[in-house]
Amino acid sequence: QYLSMLRPELIVSPMAETLFSSIENITEPHRFTTSVVCLTHLARQLVRQTSSYSAGQVYVLPLLMSVLPGIDLNDPKKISTTLKFLNTVLSLITCVDCSSAVHIRNDLTEIEKQVCLSTKLFENFISTFLDRVFQMIEHLSSDMFDATMITDEVNIDYRDIELLLESILRNITGQCSSTIYRVCICNNIEHHLQPIYKYM
Repeated sequence: QYLSMLRPELIVSPMAETLFSSIENITEPHRFTTSVVCLTHLARQLVRQTSSYSAGQVYVLPLLMSVLPGIDLNDPKKISTTLKFLNTVLSLITCVDCSSAVHIRNDLTEIEKQVCLSTKLFENFISTFLDRVFQMIEHLSSDMFDATMITDEVNIDYRDIELLLESILRNITGQCSSTIYRVCICNNIEHHLQPIYKYM
């Protein structure tokens, strides 16, 4: 974390690449969890844009999509680690599709253009994330899941997971609510409502 503040170009990009490679490595699943833990501590440097390093923003959407398989009921620790990463990143960014900016602005750098274009993935990310959450809830509430068989340690894990999910969903719905509010105070409400729905 401290090294990434001093030299983000030497730490952030290699850590992101390490996570991508760990997803494809099925023989060492622990590498995925370790990489996600590290990236959670680097999240602020990942999303920041400074004069010396702004390439980290390019990794944000691909990373958000890449960690979703971590929502795996067979491994509560992996779920908790994944949700901590998502919660940290989503508390630092706004989930808005900015891809149209590349056609409107003529002063964007190449990295800024890449970041804007990558925000098209927000809709897919939120949809996939919610699908996985609902599947998890459905499984946990089904008759097949015997709550009496859960140990105290796993109970603690699931309480942590519940709190993390609540925080993430509050971030997402809060952004949607504030966007709708801003639109409704505009003069031409009907003109603005249509693009808002795609962010929800």
